[in-house]
Amino acid sequence: GRCADACGRLELRAGDSLLIPSTWIHSVWTPTDSIVFGGNFLQCAAARMQLHALGIERRAGIDADSRYPCYADMLWFAALHHARELDVVLGGQPKQHAKKAMARSTAAGSEAPGARLSSSERDGLLALCAHLANLCRRFGGH
Repeated sequence: GRCADACGRLELRAGDSLLIPSTWIHSVWTPTDSIVFGGNFLQCAAARMQLHALGIERRAGIDADSRYPCYADMLWFAALHHARELDVVLGGQPKQHAKKAMARSTAAGSEAPGARLSSSERDGLLALCAHLANLCRRFGGH
């Protein structure tokens, strides 16, 4: 197997919390009985990387039971949420509407709803739109 170029060890104590960035490879060792709460978080700022990881998992043949549950459904809910937040008109040419909303958000002094988005979030939303459009073409026959 391959070895990591660099790695580190982090020791947590009772009451500590740790958030690991999206798609970071990690392992957990609990040498004593412990109660640990873990979870996965989807966020637009990391959407491009999360979609990339999904592709890797599919190509590697990772069983669906070992992947993020209901991931495709979550992508659609995220798209709907952000369409409402950005006041994007649904129907017609959604990609053009999304690009216009993104452009409004970058205008200097803009008070548009998208003004709250960072460049990572804008990139993530565009990646999400592209991914969902590809799904529609693949399964919708368009």
